[in-house]
This record gives sequence, structure tokens and C-alpha cells, in this order.
Amino acid sequence: MQLVRDGASAVAIGDAAMRMLIEQRFTALRADEAEDLCYFIVMEEGDTAEHLAERLGFSILHSRLDPLRFDEPGFHRSWELLEEHPSCYEMVIVLSDDGVGVEILVPKLPGIDPDLMALCRRYATRAQEPAA
Repeated sequence: MQLVRDGASAVAIGDAAMRMLIEQRFTALRADEAEDLCYFIVMEEGDTAEHLAERLGFSILHSRLDPLRFDEPGFHRSWELLEEHPSCYEMVIVLSDDGVGVEILVPKLPGIDPDLMALCRRYATRAQEPAA
């Protein structure tokens, strides 16, 4: 799991498409003077949903207010946006009332937690990619 707290740190991301996505997001945040309000978590092969829960303080596989899992009726999501890109899923979570948030990038790789991938496949909408 990699943490990216500013646009300059994105150079450490090995996947070019995810690196470009993070750079685009930081450019937009800078334009809104909100760069300090968001950071990124980039999941890597071998990372689990439990690792992510330790970092966030809650599990995205469960409703934050009750123990319901994402594959159970009545589940309430904890994210604002979950989009599918060609190389990854992008999840945006607002963490506090002052707008502090985190974006989680989940690459489409075989070594990623199967429950996390199942959640992403189930709830993600296709991102509107810019025209080439």
C-alpha cells in the first residue's frame, strides 16, 4: 500500500495510468485550493481489505454504522464515488465534515484482495474517460 500526499509524490507509482490519474486529481485539487484536503491510498498486490481498514479506521466492506457486509441486504456504502477505470477502481471517501478525504485506487491485478475486488465490481460505475 502506498500513500500519496501530494502531486510530486505520484512519481513513485509504478503504473502509468494510475500515476496520471493521481496527477490529474491533484491538479484539480490545486485549482480549487483544496490540495491539502485529500490524500491517496494506492493498493498493491498482497494488500488486504484488513490492511486498508487499519489505515482508514473502518472497513469499506461493511456499513460504517452497522455490521452489514457489502453483499448483504441493507448495506450502506461509506464512499461518495466509486468509478471503474481501465487499470483500476477509484473510490472517494469524505472522512470529516471539513471536507478532508481520501481516494483509494484499487488496481485490477490478480493479487488484490478478492472481497475488495468483488465490492468494486459490484458497485463501480464506469468512469467518463477524456476523449483522446
